Amino acid sequence: MNSSSTQISILWGLFLFGMPMHMLLAMMPLFAGVSGATDEMTAEQVPAMTWMMTFMVLIPMALACLVLILRGNAFRWVNFVFAALYVLLNAYHWIAHLGMAGEAPYQVLLLLVVLGISAILAGVSWKWLRAEA
Repeated sequence: MNSSSTQISILWGLFLFGMPMHMLLAMMPLFAGVSGATDEMTAEQVPAMTWMMTFMVLIPMALACLVLILRGNAFRWVNFVFAALYVLLNAYHWIAHLGMAGEAPYQVLLLLVVLGISAILAGVSWKWLRAEA
């Protein structure tokens, strides 16, 4: 196992840790009896959102494992493309939360850290892609 694949696997793991922390922080008001319901999400959207979140977690989990096993250039491209995609998704999500900074500054901070991890992940993935397979 080389250093780059280990770094990438660990970075995927750190990214995965940030996602449930973000969700847990969003649910904290429920523990105090405060509703976390928003006008933006309806009950009809729950199944689609649940599947989306499932894939948002399953893909990094699979990549964190596969990066330790697969060495081919095609997989390196797949890993890099997903790492870059998650940077874009995290940047969009962080920017969206900037508008809520007054009510949840801790979320903005956590998402900024997750965005930083994603950016580092994409950079290490790019270097691994450019290195000889």
